[in-house]
Amino acid sequence: MLERLTVGFDIKRRPTKSGCNSAALRWSSMPHLSTSLQPDSLVSFLRNPKYTFVGVGIKNDVEILEKDHGLSMVNVVDLRGLAAFKYGKTDLRNAGFKELCKVVLWEEYEKPKHITMGNWDNEELDYDQVKYACVDAYVSTRLEKS
Repeated sequence: MLERLTVGFDIKRRPTKSGCNSAALRWSSMPHLSTSLQPDSLVSFLRNPKYTFVGVGIKNDVEILEKDHGLSMVNVVDLRGLAAFKYGKTDLRNAGFKELCKVVLWEEYEKPKHITMGNWDNEELDYDQVKYACVDAYVSTRLEKS
């Protein structure tokens, strides 16, 4: 049986008056690359059958990643559908991240607008953005296991 590593996944795009910027991508070892050139390690990571990528609305994120950067992923699980099935509550299929945290983990989770709507295209993320991304990914894996 194939043992899978669970990876919390989310994308951020900065809204603009004409829509949204493309999904922000970063890899610390190669920040100088344009978004049209992905390192093989990123492609291999996203396509690795040993990983399960989980997130809220992840199928939309996957479509955006494909459209904006030509990257595809395997083994994606939307936490909303998983929670709806596990808890027998079909309304969770449309729940947001904060609502899933309340129902599944019995915890409040704040997503400050100044961070979520911040500039994720900066060459370097600030401390609050890094913390937000880490906590978001970690909480996603907790939601998947609950």
